[in-house]
Amino acid sequence: MLPVHAVPAGFSLSSFLALPPQHLTRDWYGSPPPAAVSIVLAQSQEELFFGGSVEAPPRCDLSPGCGQFVEGLWTQDVLELFWKSSGSSGYQELNLAPTGAWWWCPFRGYRRRQEGAPTPTARAHAVRHGDRWSAAVALPRATLGGVDLGAATLNVCAILGDPRRFYTHRGPATAEPDFHAIIAGA
Repeated sequence: MLPVHAVPAGFSLSSFLALPPQHLTRDWYGSPPPAAVSIVLAQSQEELFFGGSVEAPPRCDLSPGCGQFVEGLWTQDVLELFWKSSGSSGYQELNLAPTGAWWWCPFRGYRRRQEGAPTPTARAHAVRHGDRWSAAVALPRATLGGVDLGAATLNVCAILGDPRRFYTHRGPATAEPDFHAIIAGA
């Protein structure tokens, strides 16, 4: 089970990134990552927090600004969070780029987007230090259906490097990388 930290309202994103992380220790095929990948999850009464650090230089377009909502982040270096609330057939996905750009989408079922969902407001933070990067985002829980990460089925993932490597906390559900299959089948 992934640890979800409880934090007070208005918690700063830089303080959030200092919380004890969960490390992704294997790629889709069971190999250890060439660089450390850490993920942090938290929630306050009002917000869901997601972020992490990678001990490698970012391999992505660095132009999307911090806090910018950008679809397609999964084509480059990205951290991903998937969650499914108990008793639901749907799930949600949150992507976070090294620049602090982010993307969120609710799904009605396996890769079936829920159309018309409003884009939440977000607070974002990103830092690059030489050959490492950290990023974090906080979204209003009310906009996300009031999600309680502590009671949800979770998976955290990362797509990193060149060539692309796929890291997942939960074991693979398919022969080829498909993070949606893991959470949709949970």
